[in-house]
Amino acid sequence: MNLYERIREFLRDVRWIISISEKPSSKEFNLVVKFLVFLAFAAGVIQFIFYIANVYMVEYLSGSSASSFALSQSQEAVAVVSSLVVIFAILIYIVVKLG
Repeated sequence: MNLYERIREFLRDVRWIISISEKPSSKEFNLVVKFLVFLAFAAGVIQFIFYIANVYMVEYLSGSSASSFALSQSQEAVAVVSSLVVIFAILIYIVVKLG
């Protein structure tokens, strides 16, 4: 089975799940959206904290001021993927609610 067929089957399954699910009440929707926004905020705060910690660790370990405050490739990848997962989760939930 190639990738295209797997994606088609996945989208078919997602449409089926959405079609049989019941729509949440407005109170439940607002609560979940607030939680997802909080989750996005918390992910941003954690990324910022780890970035600052990385800057100070580089300065401490090298003994001098770090000239570049760039993250390593793996740190950037984890930060981007975690942000995208949270953002897509929020968008998917809102689309399902409004759809």
